[in-house]
Amino acid sequence: MDGTAGVPGAGAIMLLMVLDTINLPVTAGTAVAGAYAMILGIDALLDMGRTALNVTGDLVCTTVVSRKLNLLDMDKWNS
Repeated sequence: MDGTAGVPGAGAIMLLMVLDTINLPVTAGTAVAGAYAMILGIDALLDMGRTALNVTGDLVCTTVVSRKLNLLDMDKWNS
């Protein structure tokens, strides 16, 4: 999610705000609360995947830009 803090669990807080915005408050005993609890159960795994994808994308972008600017030392990459 763009626009969220780089903090573990930030997506869960954003989900709470989105649900509240669309008039689906997470209240104890409701179906929305049950669905939210199920999402939280797997969110740590999903968060690890999002983080890995984000870091990989940042590394690829940095490598491409540095190569285009002739700042990449190819001897270090080929050794």
